[in-house]
Amino acid sequence: ARPYGDLAEINQEQSDLESYFKNMERSIQLEEIIDESDYLLIYKYVSLAKTYSDEEYVVVEEKKSYSKYSADIKKNIKKAERLLKNLSATNEIIKATILITDFHLNHSLENHDIIFKKTFKPIKNALELAEGIEDPQLIYDCILRLQYTYELINNGEMQYKYCIKADSLLVLYNLIEDGYMYYRECLDVFTDYKEVEKIRRMCSSYYEYHYAFEQYESAFDLGVENLWLNLYKVTAENIDYFTLK
Repeated sequence: ARPYGDLAEINQEQSDLESYFKNMERSIQLEEIIDESDYLLIYKYVSLAKTYSDEEYVVVEEKKSYSKYSADIKKNIKKAERLLKNLSATNEIIKATILITDFHLNHSLENHDIIFKKTFKPIKNALELAEGIEDPQLIYDCILRLQYTYELINNGEMQYKYCIKADSLLVLYNLIEDGYMYYRECLDVFTDYKEVEKIRRMCSSYYEYHYAFEQYESAFDLGVENLWLNLYKVTAENIDYFTLK
């Protein structure tokens, strides 16, 4: 399996996606035969589905065949979802559910109602498992995704409730921030609910993190611009004016 996986990585680096798909599929087929770990296979199924989906978007934008990779995307996600049922280790069940949920929330071409139906119950169950083993990081990771499912159905009240929970866990346990997309959604929610101190802290955190890694464009977009748009334009407080300066 390894030689095909290595070839697939080379193909991807060279932007030869057709060869990448062919070699990656072959690599996974061989790993299925040699009984690779179920969690690792789920990871590979989802990763391949993501790559197919990203290419699907390119195809759509170029006004070519919309369904070129639809069957491949569906096949790999279905395999991942079926294999999820075989997992017994709680940590792996939670992490695999997060992987599959991330695919549906970030890469699916289906409408919001369908995505909600595919993600809400699994991530809610994963949250209950994470709470059962009292793992703050996994609880936080699940809550962030759960709040985003409510955004899909325009339930701002429930989204706010879970953003508050996620933010409280983040601060209390000094957790690793999970995913720009999900936590960024909470920034918008906090803006709607005028959670001034939370917005101020989030913007400062974004700025300091990206500036430290010399990611100056991200530091400006996520830190300075968000502070201006989400806070100073609303409060006009001196503390935010001097922070912007």
